Amino acid sequence: DGQIIINGVTVTSWDSAQGVPDTNVSDGRSYLAAKGQARMDIFRSEVAYLGYDAGEAAVATAGVSWFVGDEEQQTASAVGEVSESRFHHNYHGVYLSGTRGVRLVASSFADNDGYGVDLFGGTADTYVSDSRVYRNAQHGIVLAQNADRNWLEDNLVLHNGHHGIVLHEGSDDNVVKNNRLEANTDGVVVQRSARNTVAENTILRHARGIRITHAPDTVLLSNAVTESRKAGIYLDPSAQEVTYGSANTFHGDTRGRRVHVDMI
Repeated sequence: DGQIIINGVTVTSWDSAQGVPDTNVSDGRSYLAAKGQARMDIFRSEVAYLGYDAGEAAVATAGVSWFVGDEEQQTASAVGEVSESRFHHNYHGVYLSGTRGVRLVASSFADNDGYGVDLFGGTADTYVSDSRVYRNAQHGIVLAQNADRNWLEDNLVLHNGHHGIVLHEGSDDNVVKNNRLEANTDGVVVQRSARNTVAENTILRHARGIRITHAPDTVLLSNAVTESRKAGIYLDPSAQEVTYGSANTFHGDTRGRRVHVDMI
């Protein structure tokens, strides 16, 4: 238990020998973590050069994390709010696992070694909005392993090393709405998850604008997909229960296909 409030400051690791932030992750690095019933709020701050990959223990060391252990999820939930802050050059920009109701708004998540925003392991009811997520080495925003009922809205997600927004591994009942995604590998990927809504997004310059795999009851509504190199929407044979709104539009697909269904 406890509370951390970071307001109007810069927080980094530090290499005292060099007099600069610590960029060597091979021997560990400082990190921030709120665990169990703790609360961490970050306002108008810069948080950078934190975290490292500690293998299975990487939950705490991800850089900036809110997390609840599996045995605590029925009785505890780390909470907090982030606004008007910058997260860069961390292991992950921010990492949430098993939390409820965390808000990430009006912030930026850029140039991190892994994901920009990672919602993992039962994280639910998170609100991510009005933020910029760019130039991260892996996905921009990822929801994985039963991350349910989260809302991603009005974000700019671009130039990430892998995909823009990914929902997978049983992440159900999420909403991805009115985001702008540009020049990631694929724009929005939904796989092995159910009842997600992807609506009113602008998605341009990807290999595939939207990719749906093993994702029943996905709803696609009023998305504008532009300049896809392979397909505006890619569906595999398992995606037969996708609902299309009539207002989805596709332009500039270089292979001339608005929707590609792989029946192999």
